[in-house]
Amino acid sequence: MGLGGKAEEIETGVKEYQQLRMLKNPIKGIYLMLFLMVTLVIIFGAIWVAVYLARGITGPIQLLVEGTRKVAAGDLGFHLDVKADDEIGMLGGVVQQDDRGLGKGKAELTQANQELQALQRGSWTGVGITWRRSLRRSPRVCCRWMPMGA
Repeated sequence: MGLGGKAEEIETGVKEYQQLRMLKNPIKGIYLMLFLMVTLVIIFGAIWVAVYLARGITGPIQLLVEGTRKVAAGDLGFHLDVKADDEIGMLGGVVQQDDRGLGKGKAELTQANQELQALQRGSWTGVGITWRRSLRRSPRVCCRWMPMGA
């Protein structure tokens, strides 16, 4: 290979370099656009996952808030349906159990209040059964309400 062959080789290399140099900016733009698209997909994916997780947490908490508002309003007969397998679900179960206990306690207090009102009015009908049942539980409390001559 002579000097002319080397000159042609160099000239061919220079032409290829100039062609590649002209394609440098479009290729750089394509890579930048690809990078930006992948970045946007990752950002939107992260936002979607965050919203999904937030709904999974706030949904049961909103149900618990609604349930406690109903309890505060006096509605003890509602059903709290929290579908979660974590601490929020356990808390929902405890709240539901407490509401049932409150309902049972309210019914017992209402019945005891009616019995006490009947005693105050002097209506002694049907009270003997209640006294006997109550005397087995706590004689001190019942003795305070018994009339002296009975």
